[in-house]
Amino acid sequence: VTDPAPVANGGEVRGDQGQELQIYLSGHDPQGDQLEPAIVSPPAHGRYFMYRFSNSTFALIYNPAAGFYGTDEITFTMADAGGNVSAPKTISITVNRVNLPPVATALTRSQSGLLPTMALTLAGTDPEDDPLTVRIVTPPSHGILSGSGTDFVYTPATVPFEGTDSFSYVVNDGESDSAPATVSLSFIRDARPPVVRADFATAYRGLSTRVNVLGNDADDWGNEMFVYEVSQPAHGTVSIFGDDVMYVHNGDEATEDRFTYSVSNFSGVTSTETVFVTIRSHVITLPSLADSGPGTLREAVEIVNRHAGMSLAPDHTARAEWTVQLPPVQVGSSLSRDYSLDTVGEDDPSLGASALVVKGLVSFVSMGAPVEIRRSADSVPMRLFSVAPYARATFQGIKLHDGIARLGGAIHNQGELTLRNSVLEGNEARAFYDEPGLGGAVYTRNGSVQLDGATFRDNKADDGGGIYQIAEGTSASVTATRATFIGNTGNDFRSTATGIGQADFHAVDLTA
Repeated sequence: VTDPAPVANGGEVRGDQGQELQIYLSGHDPQGDQLEPAIVSPPAHGRYFMYRFSNSTFALIYNPAAGFYGTDEITFTMADAGGNVSAPKTISITVNRVNLPPVATALTRSQSGLLPTMALTLAGTDPEDDPLTVRIVTPPSHGILSGSGTDFVYTPATVPFEGTDSFSYVVNDGESDSAPATVSLSFIRDARPPVVRADFATAYRGLSTRVNVLGNDADDWGNEMFVYEVSQPAHGTVSIFGDDVMYVHNGDEATEDRFTYSVSNFSGVTSTETVFVTIRSHVITLPSLADSGPGTLREAVEIVNRHAGMSLAPDHTARAEWTVQLPPVQVGSSLSRDYSLDTVGEDDPSLGASALVVKGLVSFVSMGAPVEIRRSADSVPMRLFSVAPYARATFQGIKLHDGIARLGGAIHNQGELTLRNSVLEGNEARAFYDEPGLGGAVYTRNGSVQLDGATFRDNKADDGGGIYQIAEGTSASVTATRATFIGNTGNDFRSTATGIGQADFHAVDLTA
């Protein structure tokens, strides 16, 4: 008996791109034997697996490769139980092109909230490897996006920024959009040290100065900062004084010093910087004729007053005695000796307006030829100087001119006043309502006045055109070692006392 070979059946199947296809490998055996397939040529563009479907048929599941479309084929044979093999047969596979949507890639990024921008690259994949374009679907809430193609830049609305933001986008392959993908952004508060900068301070010999060391420092996050540690300098001591530090010079001859300070911002990180201290003597030389600002007479008086209540290191038994030197100043092609005062320094309800108030111990000394301190013609009526109780002021080689006040046109004195080789000219004690003007040049109340080469010329008052002295319940004195009074109205001088007060006027060399 002859056992004929089985016959395999060829065929054709069709399906769409990305679709799983079921293919039947079948045949016929004349004896009715069960058949077994054998793959002669597998498909070139897909994967498969088989399982028996019936006695003479196997089911083959074919999965096209991603993005594949076109034709593929499977060649197989069938064998019967006797080992007889059929001729090879081919099943043709046609995969129809179907555009598969691309996939946008989700993205998560994080960085410090102090940075001004975040660079982003948006991307996606396409089964057919078609070129992709990006389109923003939902914009961010706390910033803006700029850019084109796949490269974008996110800029927070405010910097620093602590928090999160997000936006969504799709990619398009020319035919269809992807599903939206989300880009999640986070901006964190990272621990950073304070940004500190060196400080430069000026101290005067044996005295203290307060340095605002945090004034030029900053914290990137705006956190509160505090000084938690200082080093000690070679020529003094330093202590923490709130947000400032207090430097006290020890009184030696050093001209410079330095120390460090450390700053924290409660984040556990710190920064350290240096304070450079210039140590100056108690002699101030003025480079400016201006009313106010650096190097002016007003600034010098402010320096004297700022230290008036301090005692000198190292003994702390005396106060600083200052000398303010007034040189002629180059103005254009010539030297000027005219120090003009424009603004009121202090307006006391009982004393009236004063351009400058002296609260320490100071000598104003002309360098070379006499200089003139005057009230500016454009300013309001005001006296030139007021000498406070316990203060001491000496004027040497100075001309005081054009002051106006009800009590003391040039000077109101309640401390110790010395006029040496100085001229007081053209000042006025001007009556106020029914109150007379007293002391055209000088009004001294419970103080002492030394006149050593002083000239009072053409000053005006209702009484005491040159000097008006009053002792109210205590003593007051005027000593004229050398004094000249010329052309003053309302008497050259007046000395009076009230209650148990005693007013003394001693004249050694007086011309009136």
